[in-house]
Amino acid sequence: MSDCAVWLKKILSCGASEYKGVLESAEEAGFSKAEVRKARKELGVKTWHQVDREGTDRLENWFWFLPEDQEETSCGKQRSRKD
Repeated sequence: MSDCAVWLKKILSCGASEYKGVLESAEEAGFSKAEVRKARKELGVKTWHQVDREGTDRLENWFWFLPEDQEETSCGKQRSRKD
């Protein structure tokens, strides 16, 4: 498993995370967007799309989460590549 996949699995072990937040955390940890996309495929990460079209502002977010067979019972600590 790649370093980025190990990192992503720890991030998502706490539950679904917003895609934008995952990318920001990945950059802080030293991983590129391409590495994160590759790790997503490696882990079989699932997505869901949140859309709220009511009101004047349209809310739209993507969330990533681990398949049930990869969920852990406790949250992992976020670590950078340097750890």
